[in-house]
Amino acid sequence: MKTLPQKYKLILLAVSIFFLSPVVGNPPLFAQDEIRLREISVVEGFRENQLAGLGIVTGLAGKGDSQSSPLMRRFLANMVSNFAEQVSERDIRSKNSAVVLVTADLPAYVQPGERISVRVSSIGDAKSLIGGVLLQTALKGADGAVYAVAQGSIPGISGSSNDTVASLPGGGIMERAVNSRVSENGTVSILLKEPDFSTAAAVSRAIRENSEFEVAFADAARISVRIPEEYAERTVEMIAQLENLSVPPGFTDRVVVNPRTGVVVMGKDVRIGKVAVSYQGLKISIMDDDLYSDKESESFLIEQRPTVEDFVDLLREIGVDTKGLIEILQAVDHAGALYGTLEVM
Repeated sequence: MKTLPQKYKLILLAVSIFFLSPVVGNPPLFAQDEIRLREISVVEGFRENQLAGLGIVTGLAGKGDSQSSPLMRRFLANMVSNFAEQVSERDIRSKNSAVVLVTADLPAYVQPGERISVRVSSIGDAKSLIGGVLLQTALKGADGAVYAVAQGSIPGISGSSNDTVASLPGGGIMERAVNSRVSENGTVSILLKEPDFSTAAAVSRAIRENSEFEVAFADAARISVRIPEEYAERTVEMIAQLENLSVPPGFTDRVVVNPRTGVVVMGKDVRIGKVAVSYQGLKISIMDDDLYSDKESESFLIEQRPTVEDFVDLLREIGVDTKGLIEILQAVDHAGALYGTLEVM
């Protein structure tokens, strides 16, 4: 019998994977520090918007779209025609230009005249956009209205292997503000980043007990708060008070693994139920020492229901690699013994 950390006991068991009846009962609750409401929620209406537009990059010194590209010839002919006499598409023979898609994520409440960053990507057969110049491009929202324009030199990106995609920090200028409404029908709505009934109930209770505001409606994702008459013209102040309320954080029941990096991230209280796991001649049994005691396989007994963190630590300590760790977690999850949600990136 080998010596392991006190929470583990080494025994001999047989080889296979079995699901045993889950242990009845909930994992113990642990004291947690309170956090501000703004850390787990957003205010409805306070959101980003997306903009997009088609434009043209010039000055590519033979690395632009080929002469056989009808889209490039049409774009270039229209652009030249806007500045001079009419030019036919047949007259365009340049390989120094490329048609591009210009996109931007518009922060909430950005105002006309402010700069925004944009992304530029080739949609033709250009070999490179580096060193070119993006000509003024109108950026539209989903409603078809123009909210910004973009223009500027295309910088090279150190270490990038893709020269047909580039970012222009501050390459766009806002021309029109997006209307954002954070109040509707006399209420302000708080949206939880991770919908959960327990968290929503805790937030509703904190609002009722620790503020002067009244909850009008709540579900797993949204808590709507009535706007008192005295706050009708002070909505910003009301939202600031709500955002700074202290609330208990919800328990994270998610386990996320990245096969490429070997990173495993989990909530500290995600637990594993009664199960026996076999992997490449190694067997781990959780909370049952009476199973399959053939003495051919090196095996481990965990006498108490472990957290995923404890389980992962044990697997790594006994030499299970990242691939094996993920396969074991997936098998435990498939058997229904992982009391949480497993996500493989």
